[in-house]
Amino acid sequence: MTAASRPAGHEDGPAGNHGAGPRVLLAVDKFKGCLRGREVAAHLREGILAALPNARVRMHPVSDGGDGFADELTAHGFTQHRVAARDALGRPIVSSFAFGRGTAVVEMAQASGLQLIAPQERLPLQADTFGLGMVLQAASLLGPDRIVVGAGGSATNDGGAGVLAALGARLFREDGSELTTYGPAALTQVHRADLSGLSRWRGLDIQVATDVTNPLLGPSGAAAIFGPQKGAGPAQVQLIESALLNWADALEAPGTESGRDRPGAGAAGGLGFGLCAGLGAEVVDGLNTFAALSGLAEAVAWADVVITGEGSLDSQTTSGKAPSGVLRYATGARRPCWVVAGRSELTDEHVRALGYRGQRALMDLAPDEQESLAQAPRWLRQVGAGLAAEFTEAAPRPQPLSAPPSAEA
Repeated sequence: MTAASRPAGHEDGPAGNHGAGPRVLLAVDKFKGCLRGREVAAHLREGILAALPNARVRMHPVSDGGDGFADELTAHGFTQHRVAARDALGRPIVSSFAFGRGTAVVEMAQASGLQLIAPQERLPLQADTFGLGMVLQAASLLGPDRIVVGAGGSATNDGGAGVLAALGARLFREDGSELTTYGPAALTQVHRADLSGLSRWRGLDIQVATDVTNPLLGPSGAAAIFGPQKGAGPAQVQLIESALLNWADALEAPGTESGRDRPGAGAAGGLGFGLCAGLGAEVVDGLNTFAALSGLAEAVAWADVVITGEGSLDSQTTSGKAPSGVLRYATGARRPCWVVAGRSELTDEHVRALGYRGQRALMDLAPDEQESLAQAPRWLRQVGAGLAAEFTEAAPRPQPLSAPPSAEA
C-alpha cells in the first residue's frame, strides 16, 4: 500500500518504535476546488516521510461544516449511506449521509450544494433546499439519536423553506393557494406556514454545524454576505433580503422574532434560521462538532507536532474556520502547530501572533496561481519535506502518550 492510498487514520513509520521519530498529525481541511482534506494530508505525508522516514504520521482530515463534513467521517467509524435526492435546481441526484454511534451526519454540500451546479447554471432566486430535506428524511429512518447538518457549501438562499416543505410543512399564499417551489422568488409570496406536519421532527436532537455566526437579515445577513457567492447581483440580493424577511415573518409568531437575529441563523442562505424556527434545531460550531465525532482531541494528544491547513488563509481563518479550531486543540495540548494553505493573505508575523509556529503556502513555491492548483500534489509534497526539517527543531517532545485505540494502524 502506498502512502497516498492509505486511509485516513493510518499511521506510518517504524512499527512499535515510539521513539524513532516525531509523531505528526495532519489535521487539514480541503483545499476548496482542488483537493479533499484526505488528499491534502496524503501528499503532505509523502513529503514528510521522504525527508524523515522514521516519522510516525497520522492523517486526520477535518471539516468545519462545509464540503467533506460527512464524507471525512467515514475514516472514523461512520458508514456512508446513499440516497436519491435532488439538487438545488430540482434535478435528480444521488446524495449520501454518514451514520455512526447513533448520529446521522448530513452534508448540505452533497444535496443542495454549490459544487453540484455549474457557474453558468446558477439561479439564486430559484434554488432551494428541498433535496436536503429528502436526505434528512432518509437519515431519520435509521432512528438516530441525533442528526447533525453540515451547513457549508450551499447554493441556496431559501431560509430552509425547501427542507421544511420536504419534511411536511405547507406554505400558502394570501389567496390560499399552496407553494410548490421554495426559492427566494417564491418566498416573496408566502403569507402563512402550516408546520403541523413537522410534529414528529420536533422531538429529535437536530444540530446545524457551521463556521459562521451571521444573522438571517441585514448588512451581515444571508443575502448581503452570501448571496453574491451564489450568483446573486445587487438587485437579486435586495430581492433575497425581502424574501427572507417575508419568510421570517410567516414562520415566527409576532413577538418571537429573536430567532432571525440568532448567531448562525444566516448560515447556508438562512438554513440555520429555518431549521431552528421550524424544527427546534440548535446551531453549533462546525469544527468542534467534527472534532467530537472524529476524536480529534485524542489524536492531538498522541501527536508531537500538528499540521493544519485549508485552501486560503485570510481574515476569516481567524474566526471559526477549521485551522483556527485545530490550533485551539493544539494550543490546549501544548503541541506546536503549523498551517499550510494554497495561498495566504496573512503575514508570517500575523500567523505567529495567532499562535501558529509558522505557515507555508503553495503560491510561495509555484510560479503562478494556475500552476499552484494544477500541480498542488507536487507542491504539497515539497511543503511536507520542508516542514519535516523544521519541526525536528521544535521544542522537546512531551512524554509519550498512548495513541487512541480507534486510530492505531
